[in-house]
Formats: sequence, C-alpha cells, structure tokens
Amino acid sequence: MCIQCLGWWCNAKWPDSGILIDDMINCPYHFADVMVKQVITPNIAWCPPAWGELKFNFDGATAVSFGQSEIGGCLRDVSSKCLLTFSKYVGTVDCTSAEIIDFLEACLIFRKISRAKDFKVIFETDSSLVADWLMNPQRCPLTFKPLIASCLKVCKGQE
Repeated sequence: MCIQCLGWWCNAKWPDSGILIDDMINCPYHFADVMVKQVITPNIAWCPPAWGELKFNFDGATAVSFGQSEIGGCLRDVSSKCLLTFSKYVGTVDCTSAEIIDFLEACLIFRKISRAKDFKVIFETDSSLVADWLMNPQRCPLTFKPLIASCLKVCKGQE
C-alpha cells in the first residue's frame, strides 16, 4: 500500500515521467534509478533511423481494471515509411510482461523478414525498465528472467 501511495504521489508530482505504478510495485528497488533518468531525460521526439538502418517501435498496453494486455509495433525505414505493423492480444499479464513479450514478438517478426540481414535494426520502447533489463539482464528480477532470457536468445539467433 505504501509503494502504491508513493507511486500515485510521484505520478502527480512528475506526470510526464512515463513511470507506471505497476513498475514501481513490481520493482521498487529499481524505482529510484528509473525516476532519476526520467526526470533528467526530457521527452524527445521520434527520429527516423540512419541510412541502412530500420527502427522497430513497439509498445505493450494493459487495461488496469481488466488486466487484459495487447502488444503492437511498427517497423519504419529512413524515410519514416511504415514497412509493417503488428498487434496482438496476449492475455492477462502485467504491463511489464506485456512490454517484454512485445519486444520478443518484434524480434521474431524481424527475423522472418527475408532481407533482415541487410539492415541494422534499432528496437525502440517507451519502457526504460525493460530496456535496462535487456541491456543489463543481471538487474532483472527473478519474475521476469525467463522472458528476458528468451528475448536475448532470439536476438542472438539461438531460438
């Protein structure tokens, strides 16, 4: 209850921080680092990828009252042209799991593109928590380790 109240207070104090109360409850030890990064880092407009690169933006969403989650993403080229999109219902999962599942799905889709090896791909998410865990898996709590491990295997082409 204390963490939930703290989450509501932080969201009222910093409404543009992008930090979800669920993230604070699931990973309270990580909250301080994320809040500092979010407060210091201003929201930056989307930028297209460089020549020879593609950018895969993805986002997971969970309806708090129902717990139903959906994921989706968009792959764009240097001219910002949308090359493909996807969306998918993933069941009843928390918002953090939805973000991780979304990254996994984006990786699997990108691997199926016939010319994928000709491009460098940048995966972009609004979840600094998930991005941090993908870059530093040792920071990931046990609850999410299997999902993060699956993502890393797919990224490395081992699955």
